Amino acid sequence: MWRSAVLALGAASLAHSSDSECPDTYQTISGLDFDMYCGQNQPFWDLVPQAGGAAITTTENTMEDCMDRCATERPLCFGVAFNFDAGVCWFKNDTFTYLPSAASNSSDTNLAVARNSELQPYDTACPFKNGTVQEENGLNFTIHCNQDIVGADYCPWASPALNCLFHATSLQNCMDLCTKAQDLCEGVAYNPGMENGYGNCYAKYNISNGYVPTGPAPGANGRPVIHAAVAHMPTIKEVCKENQVITSENGTGYTLSCNQNQPGNDLSQFHAATIQDCVSACEEYSLGKCVGVILDTEMKNGFQNCYLKSGIGSPLPNSQGYVLALQGGTVSSSSSSSSSPSSSSPTSPPTTTPSSSSGGGSSSKAWIAGPVIGGIAALGLVGALFWFLGRRRRRDAGTPMAAQGGESEGLAKNNSGVAYGPVDAKYRYSSPPNSGSQGDQTPMYEMESQDRHELPTQRDLAPVELPGYNPHTV
Repeated sequence: MWRSAVLALGAASLAHSSDSECPDTYQTISGLDFDMYCGQNQPFWDLVPQAGGAAITTTENTMEDCMDRCATERPLCFGVAFNFDAGVCWFKNDTFTYLPSAASNSSDTNLAVARNSELQPYDTACPFKNGTVQEENGLNFTIHCNQDIVGADYCPWASPALNCLFHATSLQNCMDLCTKAQDLCEGVAYNPGMENGYGNCYAKYNISNGYVPTGPAPGANGRPVIHAAVAHMPTIKEVCKENQVITSENGTGYTLSCNQNQPGNDLSQFHAATIQDCVSACEEYSLGKCVGVILDTEMKNGFQNCYLKSGIGSPLPNSQGYVLALQGGTVSSSSSSSSSPSSSSPTSPPTTTPSSSSGGGSSSKAWIAGPVIGGIAALGLVGALFWFLGRRRRRDAGTPMAAQGGESEGLAKNNSGVAYGPVDAKYRYSSPPNSGSQGDQTPMYEMESQDRHELPTQRDLAPVELPGYNPHTV
């Protein structure tokens, strides 16, 4: 996952190699160019601390390390003499330049001169209005002109250690480097005059220590001009669900793994607000095969929190907040058994086909047919001979269904003739009260029975058809 500082800065440099003790030219990790004079030494012109004292020297492994160290030294370093036998690096001050008359051949020393044009101070005026918000690479910064952020300097790259200081050509360039820093950069302090060295852009991991005034002219208040910019870090509210499958716009499935960080195999890196944005970038990447992504939701490793992957590595422990999404997931869908009830489901609507035992009609209305037909027959009979028969017909019409051998007592039936449970006593048909008058029958039982038993599932169909269904569930 870690990118090299060379790629981060966009600097093209020669490879650091012990076999290359004295190339013709060299560009440091931070972008400073040197011209080499191999097998030569030019004594004097040594750099001393700003407060005075002995010449500044360090012990380095290679000539390249010596030049990289020069680019980070303060005050500003203009060249080096490296004794490769002893591994001692001597730094040169701002009056140094290569003079053939002053140089001498050496069997153990190489000389290098930084290009003077790259060491000239930049415009020290604040490029933005104080207090304004400026955007860089999708990240907003508040500008603090002629102010320095107190402390909290850090090395923003995992390696190499000599690249702990950026070089920036402007405050905007310094802000751009902050958006690419690893670990997370909360703000920057920019020194346009480079009084503190070629590494003039200071990344800050914390901005809570406050500010101190500088400038507005070089040397004012005893401090060089510094302009600061404080980042407004967004909050990412990504909720990871283990093994959830999400799809890209092209329909490719990506399976999520929560709290998974697998370094290496990085194709590209940028900021993404959601795992969906990160996955979309993977689909659009054309410089290599992207098979998955990692999203750092807490931006622990920097604002550029989306890593496109050509492969996966070994997972790191303690990877809270990282989300891995790999191609090959299958979007789940509801099965047919979950979307439709089985044949034995009690919530299936009843059929409207009458049962063979219902006599061709519904059981709840069968008992009405008797008195109706009897009434018509009574009107057609003439004479006293038929009076007795008409009276008996009307009496038989009031006989309960159970007594007629129809339905089983205590069980109501749907229209298909299937008994579905005992009926409450108040909804059963019963003989008229013992008043001796058929007019005393109360019709409310028939109507309630018809409403509750004729089509028992009609009023309850909607809430019970699919009790586990949720239209918002994937």
